[in-house]
Amino acid sequence: MEPSYSGGITDELAQRIKPLPTSPIKKNAHFLKGLCVAAKFENENTICKTPPSNENLGDTYSGWAYYSRVDNCGRAKFKSNDFSGKTNQFATEVQCVQTCRTHLKQLCNMTAPQRDRRTNYPMVTYDSNLGYCIEAPGSREDEGKENLFLRNETCMAICADKDSGKEEYPNGC
Repeated sequence: MEPSYSGGITDELAQRIKPLPTSPIKKNAHFLKGLCVAAKFENENTICKTPPSNENLGDTYSGWAYYSRVDNCGRAKFKSNDFSGKTNQFATEVQCVQTCRTHLKQLCNMTAPQRDRRTNYPMVTYDSNLGYCIEAPGSREDEGKENLFLRNETCMAICADKDSGKEEYPNGC
């Protein structure tokens, strides 16, 4: 009587399967990539989770700041023009979005939900086939959950650089 196949690996087959060799170079590359991602994530958390300090808010220099409570970049006035990237103070909305709203990048290749234009807000979605953002109807609550953005600037800052050939880790990592 022949043994029946239950979907698992037999002991004989398991002994014949050899693991693929992993070179030390590949291990080091993955390790370094992990360190770079972790370092970048830590920097972003430090900058983005801290609201702009009251001492630096003023009325002299216009800029942008990230407000983690509402996951949004908003206009702000600052006492100094220190847009070095070391504080939650950005010269442009694009810099703010690219630094603090990176979690939205995972949505860029998703298909936008089909919504009725008569009952939804005009929003934008990233079309990876075209390489830019196009108009699409959606709900304001969809931003951050679907490939839908309230502003074209946010959509382009998050998604358009994916296909533009820019480095994934611009700080050398």
